[in-house]
Amino acid sequence: MKKTLLLSVLLALTVTTLDAQMIKFAQYFDGADTSASNSIIVYLDTAAENIWQIGRPQKTIFDTANTTPNVLVTDTVNNYPKSNTSIFTFGLNVNNWSPIGIAAIRWVQKLDMSDSIHGGMVEFSLDTGATWRNVFTDPLVYNFYGFKNTNVDTLAGGVQRFSGKDTAWRDIWLCFRTSNLPASTDSILFRFTFTSDTTDNNNEGWMIDNMLAQETFFHTVSNTDPNQAFMVYPTLTDGIVKIESDKDAGDIENIVVTDMNGRTVLRQDVHGRKTTLNIGHMPAGNYFIGIHTLKKIEVYRITLQH
Repeated sequence: MKKTLLLSVLLALTVTTLDAQMIKFAQYFDGADTSASNSIIVYLDTAAENIWQIGRPQKTIFDTANTTPNVLVTDTVNNYPKSNTSIFTFGLNVNNWSPIGIAAIRWVQKLDMSDSIHGGMVEFSLDTGATWRNVFTDPLVYNFYGFKNTNVDTLAGGVQRFSGKDTAWRDIWLCFRTSNLPASTDSILFRFTFTSDTTDNNNEGWMIDNMLAQETFFHTVSNTDPNQAFMVYPTLTDGIVKIESDKDAGDIENIVVTDMNGRTVLRQDVHGRKTTLNIGHMPAGNYFIGIHTLKKIEVYRITLQH
């Protein structure tokens, strides 16, 4: 009885957490969030060849910001040149983040690069830039998803990077379980590097908007996690989502649906191993479905299209 009560309290606290705004730092490049204490402050490399710019995109493919008016982009007007290396960095203080939570770094992006030739690398550093670690391959990265697998390639030097073309806005999640980080970690530095070789292919490069850093206590998983305790399908839906729990996970107690800002938009009690969720009345976009049993709590991302 005591164990059941304790689990119920924990589940209630978790649901309450979903109601809170989980975003700690943000950067929408709109001019209002460039110096506030809760802003992600982006530093553009001062090298003369650096083409990262913050401004209104005015290209053929990169023509509109995700949140108007501005984005962070490899030149707001011109295609990227050959033989270029361009860098920007930003840092996050994680000293006061929960030791049992998940630090999620998010951004939306579009890509227009020559496939398997030119690319964009994302790295992080735990020692203020003395050493850098690739987010695609480092074991400290708990989860990294939101992009198409076809847009990740191993380029010259054996380094994995974003490459190729994807003209849809993709919501990228880069997650760290804080308990896995070294105990001495009080900040994480991130570096985004765009590179092109000696071939000029008239591409537009890399465009980024809506950078967020948030803390969550949920297991945020990709749609293809082989260890998932639940079956959630379809993940691209016009309203109906079917949910089944694995026998080891137990009966589903309740489901909580949140939007991309962590706001709860739907709760549903279940008390069974199968259920059908109807979210067709909600605005189109990405949502998270938090599934709760007495043994498991996991979160799955779905996309609603009308």
